[in-house]
Amino acid sequence: MKVFLKGKVQLEKEKKLYALRFRTRSYPFLFQIHSLFYQKINGKWKKYISNDLLFYLSPRVLAFWLMDDGAKAGNSVYLHTKGFTFADIYKLAGMLHYKFGLNVTVQNHENMPVIYIKSQYFNKFKFLVLLHMHSSMYYKLGL
Repeated sequence: MKVFLKGKVQLEKEKKLYALRFRTRSYPFLFQIHSLFYQKINGKWKKYISNDLLFYLSPRVLAFWLMDDGAKAGNSVYLHTKGFTFADIYKLAGMLHYKFGLNVTVQNHENMPVIYIKSQYFNKFKFLVLLHMHSSMYYKLGL
């Protein structure tokens, strides 16, 4: 991958301001993934959960989600979903139940939804994700 860097220095009232701009390649398949989480409404991108996300969910996806935006809470796990609507997160919770048999709840954290994996399902969740996690992230499973 080539990265094109373009820098400049600008003097403004005896202050030096620095700016750096870079461009990278973009790949069309990334828009397909983007469309699973964003839709354009009135010219603005809005977060949402597409029904097609069900086909992309896998134990590896859950592991990456946990490593990126998950947190251990006792013998349970939170998967953060802030920024989405409660209706969309209830849909996502249903997908997790359908695809993996995980009985999860949607909780309200400061008026934003998060997914809570109950302690009864913690071992099942751990079994699903452990193989796909980097060892430096095992602490999120209490290991």
